This record gives sequence, structure tokens and C-alpha cells, in this order.
Amino acid sequence: MEPPLYNLVPEPLDTAEHDTPELLAHARSIAERTKSNLFCSMYGTNPLNIADPSLLITWFPWHKYSAPQPLPEVTMSEKLHVCEQLNATGNPLLFLVEHGGQKMLLKVYHKFPDRDALQDDENDDGEEDTWGRYTRKPDLRVLFQRECNAYAHLLHFGVCKRGTVPHCYGWATLSSRDVGKLVALPLVSDVVRALSSEERPPKDILIEYFANAERLSYRNITSEIAQVALRALHAINAANVIHGDVHRRNILLLPDKRVIWIDFDCSSCVSSGHLMRQDFLRELRDAWSYMYEELVSGMNRILDWI
Repeated sequence: MEPPLYNLVPEPLDTAEHDTPELLAHARSIAERTKSNLFCSMYGTNPLNIADPSLLITWFPWHKYSAPQPLPEVTMSEKLHVCEQLNATGNPLLFLVEHGGQKMLLKVYHKFPDRDALQDDENDDGEEDTWGRYTRKPDLRVLFQRECNAYAHLLHFGVCKRGTVPHCYGWATLSSRDVGKLVALPLVSDVVRALSSEERPPKDILIEYFANAERLSYRNITSEIAQVALRALHAINAANVIHGDVHRRNILLLPDKRVIWIDFDCSSCVSSGHLMRQDFLRELRDAWSYMYEELVSGMNRILDWI
């Protein structure tokens, strides 16, 4: 997957400076009625399209790949301080925690089956939309295993160290003491309160927390940021990981304009045995289309209500 693919970014355009209020009003009217972006092709043809369909189905063998060691299991320290719950709904549950003066993100997967059921079942796929994003996520044990497997690869191949994804400290099984700290928070959801009564202890992943980060959106994306995001995705692919859920909600933008890809519970790795080399190019191709045909292509100008 190295060196980085050439010419991911189209030539800068100055077409926006010629947009008249009448043009934008007309485009907005059409977009609100049809959900179609009239400017989707303003950056031209996707440079990652493959013209020969036979290349998409031909098996190319993997060279010099060996699966990394599993993500390490860690023991939660008694000094771990739980600050707050970050999401009122959803699974996994997200908590801001602090240890040794360092803030971290605790992702808790609850309602888990027993240990014997925790198999690497990466073929249990959910349903996908036209962008390759999941519209229905698979079983929770699969999401947990996928994220652990992805971070094992990202750590092993140095992507966490490069800073394009969060650093992962490992996974753990929450003890009754740990669950008690979560339940004792002053403002928590009913789901958190129910953790103490679950038959099986919840499992969690401990990762780096980014303060003052904002999710990528139509309002803050630029062609330069899209380029950084695509090259960061390429670095993830180079670690033999398919992200599997390319969407702005899974991309963080830091104040210094650094781009961070998050949420790998829909990912796939070469170790699963069912990925082709072309799958990585497909994801990068679809990400290019998503970035330039939807996010950057003027949607932020015509759909300012999003």
C-alpha cells in the first residue's frame, strides 16, 4: 500500500467565486426537493476508478503479511477516575475517564455473551448503503472483536503513533468496582444504571481522548482537509485495515487541522481471510467520492441548513 497513491486531490477550483445568489437559491430549491447536489461533479471524475472490471475480481496474493499480536488485555487501576458519560444513548457507552492526570475515552460494550461466544466472526456483516457504510450494525460481540482486531493492527503497524487514529491502551473486563464507579456518576442514563444487574461483566476499550475536537461536517471541511483525511485513510489501509464506515461522524477535526479517524467497530482486517487487495482501493475510491462529490463539492453552500 506504500508509497501513498499519487494525485488523490483534484486541482483547486475557483468556480465558487462565480456563484450568484440566484444560482445558489435555485440549487438549494432543487436540493431540498430531490436531495441531489447539482455540484457533485465539479471536481471531475474519481481518479481511483478502475476501468477494467476484471481487475476488481482477480485474486492478487498477499505478500509479507503476518497477523499482529492480539490487543493486550489490561487491568483497570483503582486510581481510575470516571469523569462523565459522553453519550446518553447508543452502544458502546462512552465515558471520559482520567488516570495519572491523563484523560482517556472508555468505550463500554454491555450485554455481552459469555467468553466462549467471543469469536472473530467478521463474516457476520450488517447491511450497507451505497457508500459502503453500515445501516444496521451486526452483533455487539462482533463490533467489540472488530475494534480490538483493528487497533491491534493499527498499533503494530505504527498508525496510532503517526497520530491519524487514537492511541489504544488495550481492552478490559469491567469489575464490579469499575461498574460501581460508572453507576455512581450523578448524571447517567438508565442503561448505565442497569450495568450492575447484567449477568456478564461488560467489556471496554480504553483509547486516547481528544479535547476540543469537532466532527467533520459540511461546514468545516475544505479540499485541503479532505486530502488529509484521504491520506489518513490510506495509512489505515496500509496497516491492513478496512475502516468499513466512511462517514463524517467517524472523522474528528482538531484545532490544529489534524484529522483523526475513529470508531473501528465496523472494520475488517486481512487476518479475517476474506479481504481482497482491491477492497482497500474500493474503500479509498468510495471515500474520494464521498469527500469530493458530497462534502466538498458545494453541499455546504447549497444545504446550509444541514
